[in-house]
Amino acid sequence: RQARATLDLWAERNRPLYAEGHKPPLVIVSSSGGGLRAMLWTYRCLQLADSLVGGDLMDRTALISGSSGGLIGAAYYRQVDWLAGRTDTVDVRDRRHLDAMSEDILNPVAFSFVTNDLFLRYRRVKDGTHTYTRDRGYAFERRLNELTGDLLHQRLADLRAAEERAEMPLLVMSPTTINDGRRLLIASSPVGFLTDTRTSPFVTVDASPESVELSRFFRAQEADSLRLTSALR
Repeated sequence: RQARATLDLWAERNRPLYAEGHKPPLVIVSSSGGGLRAMLWTYRCLQLADSLVGGDLMDRTALISGSSGGLIGAAYYRQVDWLAGRTDTVDVRDRRHLDAMSEDILNPVAFSFVTNDLFLRYRRVKDGTHTYTRDRGYAFERRLNELTGDLLHQRLADLRAAEERAEMPLLVMSPTTINDGRRLLIASSPVGFLTDTRTSPFVTVDASPESVELSRFFRAQEADSLRLTSALR
């Protein structure tokens, strides 16, 4: 129900962009992986696409998905564009965003791996009421936040309201679980409908669910408190 309401709001926001009587096309952004290069390339491609449609690419986009570095670049673009619409000090086409993302990320990760992860992990980091091992994953997220101005340093729950009001595209991350190979759907808004495996009436075989929704499966573990950077990593 919430997804349908969000799409209705998205359609209302997009109708003025097209001729009367024409339904707005549903725009979906999907970016492939490839590390730092994919992150930079995706952001640049979205910059160019935005310039070709008059600066309202994110208003036209309903969903963003992808993998690895490409998804990080798309997620960062989404956050910059949303902030740019609310302040005059941020420009989504600013060259500085590309320069920041092209900075080195792997050195801090490698340093943490060599000096900490290979030996006794005694250092800890606190996030809210939870304490975690300070490892190379933490080093990656901290460096990414430094380069992106903490725009990705938000919890999933903090982004839900803007997504449900269709102020920014829905962001869905779908890493593969190691145990059984199913997709783990991570999103700020409910996406349980994407796990539906109901088959045609002509098919008699019961289909096994191929995806698991994070917010539903790990509700007791405060799934909505997951940092966006952690999900992207």
